[in-house]
Amino acid sequence: MHNLDALFMPRSIAIIGASTNLDKISGRPLASLMRHGFTGSLYPVNPGARVINGVPCWPDIASIPESFETAFIALPSGQVHDAIVACAARGAKAVVVYSSGFSEGGAAGQERQAQLIATCKAHHIRLAGPNCLGIMNMRDRIMLTASTAPTALPLPAGQIGLVSQSGALAGALLSRGAERGIAFRYAVASGNEADVDMSEYLDWMLQDPQVRVLAALFEGLVRPKAFIEVCRRASARNVPVVVCRIGRSVAGQRAAASHTGSMLSDERAFEAVARSLGVAFVDDLDGLVESAGLLCQDATRRGVDHNPAHAGVAVISHSGGGAILLTDLLAENGLSIASFSAATCTALQSVLPDWGSAQNPLDLTTFGLSDAQALTRSLHIIAADPGVSALALVMSNTAAASAAQHAVLRDFQRSSPKPVVVYVIDGVARRHMQNLREEGIAVFDSATALTRALRAVLCRSVRHAEVAEPGGHAAAGDAWREQLRCATQPLTEPEAKSMLAAAGIASPPGRQASDTASARAAAEQLGYPVVLKLVAAGMHHKSEVGGVIVGLQDGDAVEAAAAQIAQNARAHLPEGTSFGLWVERMMPLVAELIIGVRRSPDFGAVVLVGLGGIYAEFLHDTIVRAAPVTPDDARAMLAELKAWPLLTGARNQPAADVDAAAEAIARLSELAVTLDGTLAEMEINPLGLGRSGALALDALIVPAQWNVQQETGEH
Repeated sequence: MHNLDALFMPRSIAIIGASTNLDKISGRPLASLMRHGFTGSLYPVNPGARVINGVPCWPDIASIPESFETAFIALPSGQVHDAIVACAARGAKAVVVYSSGFSEGGAAGQERQAQLIATCKAHHIRLAGPNCLGIMNMRDRIMLTASTAPTALPLPAGQIGLVSQSGALAGALLSRGAERGIAFRYAVASGNEADVDMSEYLDWMLQDPQVRVLAALFEGLVRPKAFIEVCRRASARNVPVVVCRIGRSVAGQRAAASHTGSMLSDERAFEAVARSLGVAFVDDLDGLVESAGLLCQDATRRGVDHNPAHAGVAVISHSGGGAILLTDLLAENGLSIASFSAATCTALQSVLPDWGSAQNPLDLTTFGLSDAQALTRSLHIIAADPGVSALALVMSNTAAASAAQHAVLRDFQRSSPKPVVVYVIDGVARRHMQNLREEGIAVFDSATALTRALRAVLCRSVRHAEVAEPGGHAAAGDAWREQLRCATQPLTEPEAKSMLAAAGIASPPGRQASDTASARAAAEQLGYPVVLKLVAAGMHHKSEVGGVIVGLQDGDAVEAAAAQIAQNARAHLPEGTSFGLWVERMMPLVAELIIGVRRSPDFGAVVLVGLGGIYAEFLHDTIVRAAPVTPDDARAMLAELKAWPLLTGARNQPAADVDAAAEAIARLSELAVTLDGTLAEMEINPLGLGRSGALALDALIVPAQWNVQQETGEH
């Protein structure tokens, strides 16, 4: 679909604006290419020099005696365009523009960048940058960059492909990797991404079968949908993707008809869909490097398909104190400490000395240092426990320096079906850490760093949920889509609940009414207590205009409430607007949830779950996933809520029917997928939970066409 070989693997390179001082920014590309053994042709261009570092130098591009494939341009922004035109005349296929002063520099810069794009497109030249440090190909030892990393670091070829929009942070990531023995295969500082963007760089890297992990650092994506497609292809190839998103605190949110829509920004939708493809999100540079390094292990690349709270870690140590420290950190960061099965305990007891205790964390004391065979057997027994997701070993200086311990870990790590990490607690032992890393073992001298990386790996969840018509109503799907396609405004509550009922989501018994008398009659039929609501086309926030009155215990109360709602409606609705009433039986409840869906044009449908009423918005306690979700997925979402104990009967309170809630969440997510492009937003708020069952107490369904009208003002 694309070919970036001229950027990653050029056979001849012109360096436009090359400096005779190899320590200067414009001198580094030539220095780096020569230092790492570039075997192709080099053509530095500088009108004031005849030779640079032994390489003949040319006064201008036209004087270069041969055609060249790629150019690195380090000129003032006003000279870049003419340089590209000259490069095109010499047959260049790609240019890397280090120069700044383009889209990041205001209107004039944006105009210059647009001119570059048009010229490169006209001449079929791929453009890296502008405002980028360049490209590093450790596999082929081609360092087409102004970064200091290739001049300061050995940069062996690893298995990680990295793209960073920031040049400085790209260098910092390479430096951090070198400190930890974590090597990259490719690294790109992508800059303004006027032509080639992050998604295309990553996609090129993905074609290399030796790339085992992709890492990305960005503030914004030029083509977010394309990035998701790369993640999808990476997931199919079993290549994990690790993302560090900077600038998260300034993410905007869009206006929306529903509470769900206002809480579900594009960023959360992007993250939900990416997570469903196994993308691991980290918060900082160390997390990106350490997680990517850990994911190079075979056992970690598969991901763990469960809730983080169920990711049981086994902690094994020769130091009781070190094990307790690490155990505390793991638990505080949302990872559970595995409970060994009875079979595991019995098997361990047969290996341990009489004073040993077969529990997690497992303290092997000095026995584990002196008996390598016992250590090996213990590790294999623990790894076979189905409740264990990963093994974390705590090593003292003595253990870290032991060749026998190294041999045990090396052999075990190569065969372990589960991730293995090592925490070296003694600072003196750091000189031995590189030996462990050379064996392919993930070694940390910080318990916090280990916890962060392990959580990123264990919380990866690659889902392949099948899209199905909700409740098996395949024929109804076409009718629902047609209904929304023709809708010019949000469905009324009775209309929305009718669609939900057909999809298998129940509501309390209800009746429509047109006046006070019919409202009283409906209430008598339903039984008290009841709630009375306003029904009017386009009225989707009824409570804000006094359109909802609850707890009505008799007919007189219903008539008074109906009169009050009618008065409120006439005060807030446009003159002449017709309206009606909805009478609904009030049911005993244990808890309330909000469950909603928003469809993003780029990322598809995503589902949100939180406590109902005002709590989700004010407490920021919501969980988001890509739709559709299964009932098991939905239950895992509920378990991640801070409010989970409120649903399960904390402090002797009655427990809500979370299984019924999970089923409703799953059915709503399936309905959203069924409605496809005809839906903008859909919400049940609240979903009432009893000791048994779940009921949609209020519902809103917003057609895609109405959303478009609101955004364009055509309503």
